[in-house]
Amino acid sequence: MLNTINNNTLASPASAQAARYPTDGTTPPPKERPSLMFYTCFDERECSFRRYIEACATSANEIETFGVPGFFHLAIRHYKACPGSKEWISAPEGSVPPAGHKMVEVEKNPKHTARARLVARFGWLFETWSLNPFTSLVCGASLSVCNLVHLWMVSCLPTARRKLADMCMECFVPPSETDFDIPFTTEEAAARLKQMFHNIGIRQHFAPLVIALAHGSRTVNNPFDAAYNCGACGGRSGGANARMFARCANDPAIRQALDEKFGIVIPSDTWFVGGYHDTTADLVELYDLEAVPATHKQALERAIAILENSRCKNALERSAKFIGIVGFGTEQISTPAQAIAHVKTRSVDIGQARPELGHATNASVVVGRRVLTKGCFLDRRPFLPSYDPFNDDDRGSNLETILAPALIVASGINLEYLFSTISGGAGTKAPMNLVGHFGVSQGSAGDLLVGLPTQMGEWQTPVRALYVIDAPVSRVEDVLKRRNELANLVYNDWVRMVIRDPVSKDFYRQEGGSFKLLSPDAYDLPPGAATHTVSGSTTHTTHTAKLVYPPTTAKVEHVSPAPQMNWRFLGPADCSR
Repeated sequence: MLNTINNNTLASPASAQAARYPTDGTTPPPKERPSLMFYTCFDERECSFRRYIEACATSANEIETFGVPGFFHLAIRHYKACPGSKEWISAPEGSVPPAGHKMVEVEKNPKHTARARLVARFGWLFETWSLNPFTSLVCGASLSVCNLVHLWMVSCLPTARRKLADMCMECFVPPSETDFDIPFTTEEAAARLKQMFHNIGIRQHFAPLVIALAHGSRTVNNPFDAAYNCGACGGRSGGANARMFARCANDPAIRQALDEKFGIVIPSDTWFVGGYHDTTADLVELYDLEAVPATHKQALERAIAILENSRCKNALERSAKFIGIVGFGTEQISTPAQAIAHVKTRSVDIGQARPELGHATNASVVVGRRVLTKGCFLDRRPFLPSYDPFNDDDRGSNLETILAPALIVASGINLEYLFSTISGGAGTKAPMNLVGHFGVSQGSAGDLLVGLPTQMGEWQTPVRALYVIDAPVSRVEDVLKRRNELANLVYNDWVRMVIRDPVSKDFYRQEGGSFKLLSPDAYDLPPGAATHTVSGSTTHTTHTAKLVYPPTTAKVEHVSPAPQMNWRFLGPADCSR
């Protein structure tokens, strides 16, 4: 991982040490204003998506991307505008938003509400009759032909069945037009937006059009659906958070509060658009486009074209891994159009055990500026939270708000894949049965199983995550001193941590409870040592060196140390079975 960091792209400031790490939050001189900005979750599945977005730039400063927590620092209680909607907490696991922080969607189209309610009642009635011993016989006999046709289409023509169902719904139920009120006070919303903008190092460097993309996953017949969704949203999709973030960032009163209280100036010609990226089917939805000013229509069209191009190429890269799984088949996918059709089919196929590979291949977390990794092919392996070390105080106030979710969420994901891979996890999905919506079992066996299924971990290399933090050592140590739960993860070697000093560019490795200078010989590679190409459905990667870390013995009281295991950065060739 360290040998892919762009370690020579940033010039060190010539000022004194105190000026290098300013305590007043000042930033270097502003860069040229980009035309488009994209905020995505720092999830490693967005790594390739961001790379393709940036590759669409026609100039060096046209596009800028950032990795942020998928809930956009807005913990909310979400109520959808549909009959029988229940509360949906869209926030990190364990977070409890105040009772008043409710995003209640209101349907503005009364005809949609009436028709949707009718469809919902019919579905409820059919399900109730199906569970009754007498009415179930009537339903089975009277609708047997329809049930057989439906079963055949679901099994053999999943894509056609989904298109037919969507077409019928569109004909009967008019389009939904929802709206909502901001549940935060002006001061609360400004404080939450301030935290995110400070973390990524933006005070006035806003593009005319900013796209905030949350992510999630839509699959069928998948007992592990939450594991495919956004970890920062508690295993749910973050579309509501992105929409709320855009609404808050466009609010004039909140913008004024950001300017007066925090010195964050959002230009009057900047507009935010919320969106959602389905990481299974590689679909992108943008919200509230009717509110986009006419002056931004051309920029919006450009952004949509970029997203369309990027999602197709992203699907092609993902398809190469699907085909690379031993036993998957010999289907050849060589064009973006074929790849999009393929991943769409996987998302609606009830017999598909691998709708997507989830977090498989996750191996590292790079907390820092995008310039450190931009242009590098990282094979969808690292989480990429954005952090500007020159826009933080010496105690690491911003770093703490980034490191907490990055360490807890990303390490949790990494460790569940690690232990599921080395211990076998829950076994294959094929004979799996759900038990009470809280567990799974294999076939007729009665034991509840833990871990991830084989189909989610077969592409994973069992490694503990390598964290690369772009910040002064003293700042990271201060954060770990204040947060015991983070220190336990680091000093007990549940993760590996390396700190890159943003001024000296030296690397320091955590070993024995302290950070020791890492010799350049441990991570330097000759130019061109690691290369990658994607041709059609074939992926070729060549690595000429591996970084091996010996286990350490540091312990923290009352916490069990991690298993003794060497950490290695491996290429895809090492993952083959």
